[in-house]
Amino acid sequence: LDKNNDRKITVEDVQIMLAEMGLGFLSKYVAKALFDMVDSNHDGQLQFRDFIALMGIITKLVAAIGSK
Repeated sequence: LDKNNDRKITVEDVQIMLAEMGLGFLSKYVAKALFDMVDSNHDGQLQFRDFIALMGIITKLVAAIGSK
């Protein structure tokens, strides 16, 4: 997920990941909102538990989109 190899998962990395998952139609604002929801210490980087929370949300989102 760390596309620029800076050893951090940032909102930009999340935007790229969503686009690669075929969710590019989601705006960068949605990616930022998702990121902010899970960035538990609000440092602009995701810790492991934040990443797990993000993946849970994305899994539910993909399931909801796929069921329509």
